[in-house]
Amino acid sequence: MVAEFKKRKEGILALFETARKDLESLNAEIAAEKASNAEAIAKLQAEQKELENLSSSNKKSINTLASFLGK
Repeated sequence: MVAEFKKRKEGILALFETARKDLESLNAEIAAEKASNAEAIAKLQAEQKELENLSSSNKKSINTLASFLGK
């Protein structure tokens, strides 16, 4: 009977070890996805800033042209 309990205990512990490894693997995948997302966000923020600068430059050009044309 004791041997059976020990065997069951080892089976339970093996399940916990498998679950631990699976969760660690999942966390590694999540970390990689977060890093990828952060990279994409940084790229989009830089692009957004470039677009804002271009738009601002265009508005200044419009105002300059309007002043030349007397409008």
